Amino acid sequence: MPGIVELAPNIMYLPASHEPLSADVFAIQGECAWWIFDVGDSKEALDFINGLPCEAKGKRLVKNIVISHFHVDHMGNLLRALRCEISMPFDELYVGTNTFKYTRIGQVVDKPMSFSDGVQLQILPVPNSHAKGSLALVVNGEFAFLGDSTYPQVRPGRDAYNVQLLGEEIKVLQGLNAKSFCLSHKKFVVKEKESVLSYLEKVYSKRQKNEPCIYVNEI
Repeated sequence: MPGIVELAPNIMYLPASHEPLSADVFAIQGECAWWIFDVGDSKEALDFINGLPCEAKGKRLVKNIVISHFHVDHMGNLLRALRCEISMPFDELYVGTNTFKYTRIGQVVDKPMSFSDGVQLQILPVPNSHAKGSLALVVNGEFAFLGDSTYPQVRPGRDAYNVQLLGEEIKVLQGLNAKSFCLSHKKFVVKEKESVLSYLEKVYSKRQKNEPCIYVNEI
């Protein structure tokens, strides 16, 4: 099992795994709640979430979950919990429009939402090619948790970015109040904002007239 990594005094995460495929799970400790970004699809991820302390400084801490998008490696444990196959108690759930089709519960986030819980948080939709209805979580103007939203749509042999969505995504990411971007499934999940934007802008510069997609393996 990968070791738990501390990003900041109040932020830690369980790295992604490949077998089974399970996304990084991030946990941000506020004054009243744990804010959990993605829940993974492994027993290790489940144990990490269930093992988060329920109290801090004599206060009960609830668990609020934000799901980046509907792919199983990011939300498999939630789906099993909703089917009562496993126990994973939580209080609030925030999902994108497409993710709601799978969960049928939770607050649908279709515009930015802000919260103050000893930390400053913003949950917002991010247009992207990888998965419709994706969400990002920004914490304290320091970290933006993006899941897989900077990745292309996976196609057999021809991974592709949608030109229109990539242009929209770049504008949203440029406007984020965050110094670092945290991406799932990377050996080093924390990337400099400008580094990620530079790559996406390079891809976007390869767009061709009347061509709706940019094929990554052809760049």
